[in-house]
Amino acid sequence: MLEKSSATKPQLALREFKVSNKNRLAFSLVELLVVVGLMAILMGGIIAVLNPVHFFEDSRDTRRKSDLAAIQPALEMYNAEEHSYPNAGGAGGLTFGSPLIGSTSGTTYLKIVPAEAKADYTPYCYEKAGDGYLLCALMEGTDDTWTGDFCEVDPVSVSYNYCITNPY
Repeated sequence: MLEKSSATKPQLALREFKVSNKNRLAFSLVELLVVVGLMAILMGGIIAVLNPVHFFEDSRDTRRKSDLAAIQPALEMYNAEEHSYPNAGGAGGLTFGSPLIGSTSGTTYLKIVPAEAKADYTPYCYEKAGDGYLLCALMEGTDDTWTGDFCEVDPVSVSYNYCITNPY
């Protein structure tokens, strides 16, 4: 009788192991691949709807507007002290990526005049126009349209679509 009970116990243990193996709480490789595939399809659809390229363009356009808005008060201070707006480029002139220094006073109005951040993109445009100035940027988005005068630095190949002028 002792031998019989010891022989049946290992069989019961083996049988219990097989039953518990069938009721496991794990996923098969096929199930995981199906779920990952469906998630990839959904993410692709969401990315196509949200259009992240448009968001990058908008952020660069906002930076361009901010850069031009930062230059404008420096030009007004320059005009107040020097009695004219700076020329485009050269000594005492406005050069993007360089300091803006007064031609007669030697005052530094901007440590570095902001320049276009995107390396392979059209640079900003500055033009002294009579008693005023024109400061332009080419925006990537189509929301902005400039209807006034255009910078004539390179009128053949560039149509700037965002410009600011002196406020007075």
